[in-house]
Amino acid sequence: MRDELFKKRFSVVLGDIGSLKRAAEILDVTPEQIARWRDGKSRPPLFAITELCEETGRSIDWLVGLKIPGATNLNKETTVQIPRYDVHLSAGDGRLNEDNTTPLDHIPFTREFLQKKLSRSSIEDLVILEATGDSMLPTISDGALVLVDKSDEAKVDGLFAYIQDEFARIKRLRFMVGGEIEIVSDNNLYSPQILSKSDLEHFRIIGRVRWIGHTP
Repeated sequence: MRDELFKKRFSVVLGDIGSLKRAAEILDVTPEQIARWRDGKSRPPLFAITELCEETGRSIDWLVGLKIPGATNLNKETTVQIPRYDVHLSAGDGRLNEDNTTPLDHIPFTREFLQKKLSRSSIEDLVILEATGDSMLPTISDGALVLVDKSDEAKVDGLFAYIQDEFARIKRLRFMVGGEIEIVSDNNLYSPQILSKSDLEHFRIIGRVRWIGHTP
């Protein structure tokens, strides 16, 4: 059972990195070797596990199945757990969401990753949500997890989670001089949308997207 758990979580780590080719470049091995580790045909050496976990911010203990979210053997000195909520951010036409305040689970990250990649020393106001739809392809795939910083609502262009007309969405926002907001999808099949000042009455920013976990 632990082998199956490792294969599943190793695939998650590879999804975070983006591709077998990229993982192979990081470790200076072939993509075929990465695939053998992923498929359980051989076991990766400790150096490989360590490098990939450092690259993605994942915990080695979590990867090899030594602990689960909320377990008592959590190394609080080096690892933090960010809550994941049952809220779906539509990367398409929008999806109505219920307000869920109890986390589904927690996703472990190393403190070093938060400091290096996100310039954060704490997990306050950080949440993990799920994106659905195809309008943010190739940046965000359907089912990908995203880390949102709820404390960052600065009106600086970027990738945001927001609520519009009771729908939770994830798009690129461009803040215009006149006060309007342009909503842009990465998928060229979707046209940009301009929100006027009057439209902003039913618009609220949840926070800025700081990390994207790609599904394998």
